Amino acid sequence: MNAKPAKPAKPAKPAKPAKPAKPAKPAKPAKPAKRRSESKQSKPTKLVKQNKPNQPNQPNQPNQPNQPNQPNQPNQPNKPVMSVEELLQRKRLMLNKAKFEKLVQLQPVDVAVFDRNFCDTMYNTFRQATTKQTAIPAKKLLGASRWTISKLPEIPGLNKAPWCLVHEERDPPGEQDVFCLEVSYKPGHWYPLDVQGVLPAEDHGTVLLGKKVAYADMTGKTELGWRGNMILWDEIPDCKLYW
Repeated sequence: MNAKPAKPAKPAKPAKPAKPAKPAKPAKPAKPAKRRSESKQSKPTKLVKQNKPNQPNQPNQPNQPNQPNQPNQPNQPNKPVMSVEELLQRKRLMLNKAKFEKLVQLQPVDVAVFDRNFCDTMYNTFRQATTKQTAIPAKKLLGASRWTISKLPEIPGLNKAPWCLVHEERDPPGEQDVFCLEVSYKPGHWYPLDVQGVLPAEDHGTVLLGKKVAYADMTGKTELGWRGNMILWDEIPDCKLYW
């Protein structure tokens, strides 16, 4: 019996072409490192503290040795305050015969004059100084009544009369004038000595002491001035005054 011819083999299916490979994704660029200024800067390493050669651990400055008070401001107490009337009650300050006779060879000398026009002068110059709260330094207040007194030049008949003087106002400067010292013959009452240095017994019917009294016979405590007391400028107390 004849064998059947073999069936021809089926041609092989052509292979499917391979899919092209997907291109690789480009690598992301690396992030740049943060700059030091953008990140928290690390603290610099502390160096060992070195002592300055000119300041070797000085506990105190030599010019500031923990002074409790400055030498030019030693917490000075407030100046005492008094009225002009209270000042004039201090009899030890008033110019008297004993003080004046020590000054005869030391003139010219400055004095504060408390004459009968004194209050008017103070009112015109320091109108506000009328209370303790508005008191001002004594020499500032009394500057308007400051005189310089000196001996008379050699004049026949007067060169032996020390009670006759020349005065010149200081504030404002004025013309020189000749005057004779006055005597407080009783509190608050004044009368000038004459050129012979005598206080008369009376004046136009007004009894003074009732008898003549010579300068030479007056006690050292007799107060001298001009229409009121005088105080030597250097003896004015360091206080504040009001009038």
